Amino acid sequence: MGLAQILREEGRQEGEAQMLLKQIQLKFGGYAVWVEGKIDQADKAQLDHWVERILFVDALEQLFKA
Repeated sequence: MGLAQILREEGRQEGEAQMLLKQIQLKFGGYAVWVEGKIDQADKAQLDHWVERILFVDALEQLFKA
C-alpha cells in the first residue's frame, strides 16, 4: 500500500468519525468529551459498526455497548 493510499484511507476514516459525531449531535442533542475521544481512538471496523448501530439505539450509551 502506497503513501497516497494510506493518506486517503486515513482521510476517509476521519470523515466517517466526523459524520458519526454529527449523527450523535443530531439524534441525541450533543455528547460528552469522552464520546469524541472514544470515536477518535476507534478503528475503521468499529466506526462502521457504530455508524450502522446509531440507527437502532435509543440512548447514546447503547451505541457503544458491545
